[in-house]
Amino acid sequence: MAARPPANGFVAVARKVYNPIGFTKGYNFVLFFIFGGALMGFTLARLQFLAVDTSCSGGSSDQPLDCYYYTQGSVDRIGIILHLATILPAAFLACLQFVPFIRRTFVLFHRINGYLIIFLSLVSTAGVLMLAKNAVGGWLEVQIGIGVLSIAFLGSLALALYNIKRLQIEQHRAWMLRAWFYQRTLASYPECEAYFSHQDPNKVVVVPATMDGNYSNVIAIMNFGFGAAFWLAFTLHAFGVEVYLRLTPAEAERLRNVSYQRQLEAGMSSPGRAGLTADKIGDSSLWVPLAQREPADDSDGASKKVDGMEGGSGDV
Repeated sequence: MAARPPANGFVAVARKVYNPIGFTKGYNFVLFFIFGGALMGFTLARLQFLAVDTSCSGGSSDQPLDCYYYTQGSVDRIGIILHLATILPAAFLACLQFVPFIRRTFVLFHRINGYLIIFLSLVSTAGVLMLAKNAVGGWLEVQIGIGVLSIAFLGSLALALYNIKRLQIEQHRAWMLRAWFYQRTLASYPECEAYFSHQDPNKVVVVPATMDGNYSNVIAIMNFGFGAAFWLAFTLHAFGVEVYLRLTPAEAERLRNVSYQRQLEAGMSSPGRAGLTADKIGDSSLWVPLAQREPADDSDGASKKVDGMEGGSGDV
């Protein structure tokens, strides 16, 4: 079906930007630009922390507690290096996975890149767990947060991998999106921001937590509220990904029809629901592929929503 003529000059110009990279709907490109752009920007901004010793080169009296462990050849140092050296490349490569032109044109790259991202993500999570005990003062709410996020991230990756192996593409997309929204919270966590005002980590030093003071006082108050901020960030990201998924139902429907066709060709039982779908393991109404629907079912524009099933609309 031919593309609709642009509603105005702005839309015409915008299409020249997002059509070449595979998007056919402006709202999908806007969502990708906001969330994908934020992840890419965050990743690039954090590349400086790969030089751990340089990042932690504060004065002897103003060195953060995390940095004390990171520069002492301890398990924490190994953990932070493992984490940063794997999660930053993984996050960068993950952004490419959601570009429709790359996913549709370079299929082999998309697959190999996906496995590489999963491997890097596993290593990065192991690094986070290694440094969790002492990070940001080792507060209980931070350690619990790390555990919850690690489970959510790895669980989402596992479900995404299972669904793509079963050719359930729309579920693979959903769980990959969830995994990387969660990981944006996890990736922002182990930075040298927790304060300790003495080189002896076993000595307790009282530091006033206030914004009206020197570096030590400011970092102290940031450390004090880190646990609450951590959980707030996780909640916002978890909410954000569900909003994203519910704002792009047409793409999920298109991909489910593609899944149905590929599962049918592969000889799988129950094509269209060979993976983990709500109508297979839950009480959702039985999903019917577009080709088997009554003509009346298409009057609401369903056929338009999944147009381009063979070639792919290319939206994320």
